[in-house]
Amino acid sequence: MDKLKNILKFAMTLEKQGENFYNFYADLVKKEENQKLLQNLAEIERSHYLILKKKYDELYFAKELHDIAWVIDTKKIIHPTIFSNAADHLVPSNDEDAFSDLAIMRIAYTIEDDFSNFYRTAAEKITDKEPQDFLLTLAKWEDGHRELFHKRYTELLKASWGSFEEMLL
Repeated sequence: MDKLKNILKFAMTLEKQGENFYNFYADLVKKEENQKLLQNLAEIERSHYLILKKKYDELYFAKELHDIAWVIDTKKIIHPTIFSNAADHLVPSNDEDAFSDLAIMRIAYTIEDDFSNFYRTAAEKITDKEPQDFLLTLAKWEDGHRELFHKRYTELLKASWGSFEEMLL
């Protein structure tokens, strides 16, 4: 139980840092569509934090592990596909602003990859099936976020490639 409690506590820290990162950089990216994307992901990370905090509080107040509801209410969760569908309509630009957005999207991709890996690794360390499934669900959500940022990063990279190509020739 202490292992699970520590996993949840660390996961809350990760999700809060992700939320803070997205909120901070949403104000710094140049493109409005990237700003909205980061704002939306900040909201999603906030919802993840609240889910984890609820589980942590249930453990902290000494409920038995089997009394904790490990089922996630998906009706209250914002799924990343909402934003990935909207991101499909983004038009990559070939201007200098794309370079700063490119770096931020790359970092965001890395953050989501780290979250996914953390949840999968944590699930391997837990022997109880319900908490394992809970952590694996979180990992899948982070996979969706990672793919969203990877797609946007790739689009921005391709749009910027013309500039790189000119510098190389």
